[in-house]
Amino acid sequence: MRLCAATADGVWVMRRDDADWQVRHAQLQGRAFWTVAVSPHQKDVIFAGADGHGLFRSVNGGGSWRPMSRGLESPYVHSIAFDATDPRVIFVTTLPAAVYRSSDGGETWEPLPDLALAAAAAPRPPQVVTHPTQTGQVYVLDAGVGGALHCSSDGGRTWLVSLANAGRLHELTALPRLLLLAADDGLQRSTDDGATWELARNTRAACAVSAFPAASSAQCAGLLRTTSGHPALIGSQDGGRTWFPAPIAAPLGLRQIKLAPLTIFGIEGTGALLRAPWQTPADSPAWFVLSDELPPVFGIGWSE
Repeated sequence: MRLCAATADGVWVMRRDDADWQVRHAQLQGRAFWTVAVSPHQKDVIFAGADGHGLFRSVNGGGSWRPMSRGLESPYVHSIAFDATDPRVIFVTTLPAAVYRSSDGGETWEPLPDLALAAAAAPRPPQVVTHPTQTGQVYVLDAGVGGALHCSSDGGRTWLVSLANAGRLHELTALPRLLLLAADDGLQRSTDDGATWELARNTRAACAVSAFPAASSAQCAGLLRTTSGHPALIGSQDGGRTWFPAPIAAPLGLRQIKLAPLTIFGIEGTGALLRAPWQTPADSPAWFVLSDELPPVFGIGWSE
């Protein structure tokens, strides 16, 4: 498994050899990065979005990078998503809130039309997510006042509102036939590409969600805020229909989660990158720091 980390000091690429993680590349240092994403079509193609320095692309697994910001009106890039079938089509979001599309692999960018975001004047950027199997299916989570989820089935040319006045929205994840949304009202679930939604019980104040497809049903994890201030980690083995307390407790300060096969990664408020076993037999499941070398981490992406 290869893990890419957007950090306060560049983009770091790590690879797991047996049980150990080794740093393979540390590039673009001297810049802070918010997000990193690995292309599902070409595993050595990685995009990283910086805080004030624009967008960068690597085509050799993180060994070298070049800027890819032509057409972006803001140098603050916060999320990246790839079309399901066309490796040339990529989407990014920026702050001030805007969504851009590239049709040439990131060489040039154009803003998406007819997408009015309440977050345009808000300090929190929108999030863009693509459907993993349906080409042209794009979702934009609007983190502005009122909260809304926008949906496009034609690659961002036209938009519909999938969920409106949903309160404060935090994170969306997409699998085939499953959307999960973390919001202050709780974890929302859709099995019809966002046409209808249902609220999971006892998941109020959800601030993060992650999922990956498994042989029988999607494995899911959610992170809830509690009145004690200590986050609660929950899991689902049936695609978000039912939820249970996770077999491993959330460390204090956990703010981001990402599921991978048999593993959950977490990012603490300090920027520490952690990992733990997920829904596997373990005598004493515990969180481990991935590497003491890493600067504070803001976002991660992984590939096999």
